[in-house]
Amino acid sequence: MVVNLSSDALDADFAQTLGGAFSYDVYSAAPSLQVAGLQSVGHGAGSSSGTVALPGFSIGVLLR
Repeated sequence: MVVNLSSDALDADFAQTLGGAFSYDVYSAAPSLQVAGLQSVGHGAGSSSGTVALPGFSIGVLLR
């Protein structure tokens, strides 16, 4: 799990940490948003062997 608590978007490189291909799910929302379910937050998913974009105020789950 990775967390970006800043308002800035980050491109995080996990190539050396995970050492190969992995899948990810990233969820993000403004800190003032009252979350009523997963449909009210931003979501991105995919696979990578290196970099994952983490929007501001996001939580990412990486699976290898």
